Amino acid sequence: MLQRPSQLFVVFIILSVCACSPTVKLSQPKQDTYTSSQQEQLNSRQPPSSPKGPHSENRAQEEELLKKAGELYSQHKYDQAIEVYTNILTSDPRSVVAYTNRGNIYRLQGKLDAALADFEQAIKIDSKYAPAYYRRCRLWIVKENLEEGLRDCSQAIAVAPGYAQAHAARGDIFSKQQNQEKAMIDYAQAIQLSPNYLYAYMQRATLYHGQAKFDEAIADYTQAIRIDPHIPLLYLNRGKIYAYQEKWDLAINDLNLLLEMEPQHSLGLFLRGDSYRRQKKFDLAFSDLNLGIQVDAGNAEFYYTRGLLYQETEDPESAIADYNQALDLGFNDSFIYFILGLAHEQNGNMYEALNYYDQFLSTTKVEDEFTKY
Repeated sequence: MLQRPSQLFVVFIILSVCACSPTVKLSQPKQDTYTSSQQEQLNSRQPPSSPKGPHSENRAQEEELLKKAGELYSQHKYDQAIEVYTNILTSDPRSVVAYTNRGNIYRLQGKLDAALADFEQAIKIDSKYAPAYYRRCRLWIVKENLEEGLRDCSQAIAVAPGYAQAHAARGDIFSKQQNQEKAMIDYAQAIQLSPNYLYAYMQRATLYHGQAKFDEAIADYTQAIRIDPHIPLLYLNRGKIYAYQEKWDLAINDLNLLLEMEPQHSLGLFLRGDSYRRQKKFDLAFSDLNLGIQVDAGNAEFYYTRGLLYQETEDPESAIADYNQALDLGFNDSFIYFILGLAHEQNGNMYEALNYYDQFLSTTKVEDEFTKY
């Protein structure tokens, strides 16, 4: 394995370029996204601004029951809310509000056929009732029928141009269709119509983040945090960007806030530990990475990063053990072989060092590898 002097010569060039330092530049951060249930919960905080259904004979009593059902819905007491909406429909079979809201609960429960039947009945009663189109649009998104969803959201907007939620839902559809320009227009319109619309800021921030428009993403994450400072994922995603930009204090501040809410958040511990490492705050870095390994023992990234930390603190033997554990767990970046070579050289074992340098060179195009750092 050692009969390749040309490759070994490249190793010495690499060593001079890296100055024997294992620290590398972070890769571009990807945003963590919200589950569909999280999206629905956040979106439901922005109640529809839309016309009411036809006037019933006993409107006051119906309004009281609708209020009661809405409170049950907010408490996630869905079956009880359905019962109240059903009672309303028994006395007023033309209550489009009751049909629409009951259908929405059916949708959340995964009873999509029942939901669709309620939305269609509401539209049959009042073809200009925008919330019914909007809710059916959300149903089509769940069923991945984006064209039908687009038609319903557009109809909701046509009937009620100031309907912020419908604009946001149509933005979601455009985003799923990879039409980011139109998605941005709809999210912006939703925000203009409702300046404190949390969901629209979060969705637009996610889109900016995916486009690597980090300043714009930070601005939207920050605005979303102002509206609701209790959403961990906002701090995680903004912290990722700050870490990528090597703004370590800002990153750590966001990750501190995340970990106050979720003390055992695996990715939060990893990112804060690595940020501390890059600030040379080694005790704090060890604390986070050690806890992270307890929380997520199967995560190769923790062992790799703790290996870097051991190496930087002149403990190459522990570094080697962590790198090997990372490889056993499936760590697949060939740069680890170069780092292992450095650790063995640091530990005084040049023969093993050269073996790992050779393995690195045999699995990597060196010029391609170093374009990443």
